[in-house]
Amino acid sequence: MTDPPRLILIGTVHRDPAGADKLARALDEHRPEIVTVEVSQYGIEFREQRGTDLLAKLFRDVADLAPQLGRRFEELRQHPAIAFLSSAIEMPFEWQAAQRWAADHGAACHAIDDDLVSRRNLDLLAAEALAPDNLRRLLTDPEAVAAVSERVIEQELLARRYLRAPDLFHLHFRDQEKAEIEARDRAMAARIRALLAERPEALLAHVCGWEHLVPSEQLETIARRLADLSPRCMLAS
Repeated sequence: MTDPPRLILIGTVHRDPAGADKLARALDEHRPEIVTVEVSQYGIEFREQRGTDLLAKLFRDVADLAPQLGRRFEELRQHPAIAFLSSAIEMPFEWQAAQRWAADHGAACHAIDDDLVSRRNLDLLAAEALAPDNLRRLLTDPEAVAAVSERVIEQELLARRYLRAPDLFHLHFRDQEKAEIEARDRAMAARIRALLAERPEALLAHVCGWEHLVPSEQLETIARRLADLSPRCMLAS
């Protein structure tokens, strides 16, 4: 008889509108004592301190663009690209759902992603993605609209494909992206090991983007770094 797993890796599609419910179901299924999340403390504080102001600025800029584009503000507010940017500014559903579940079930919940990477990505979001010129492009470029609208479905298909057959997964990323994933996953894997060492009897569930679950031979993801722990990997659905 094999020992039950001490580690569950739960993959998500970031910014999935239905993601919180999917994640809650996955946590309900396994009932971990510890939950870790692929979000940084910096990212949490950034959104708590600046999120409201950035959202207000986003919608002011969209309101200014509406008459220039001959569109109604309420129509543009519901645009897939604006909804996507809004969700990037808001607290990630993974953290909100994990915190809520942990509080309801007496579990510990930890944000364990890298602060430096998060700072860089969020600074780019504020400075470039939310710039009025970029908003205009997103609101007028049909290809941009299609890319945003189809993203969740596309990501779910990619996740299922690469989790079954990871051989070509590394080709999905540029070299800089590979380096970033490996650095982040090295740090997060070390944190997970430390938490498990502190509580050897506990079941830990790590919540992260599905990409980190792929056991690629060419990319040091969390799944590969923690393979000796025989984690159960699953896609929240």
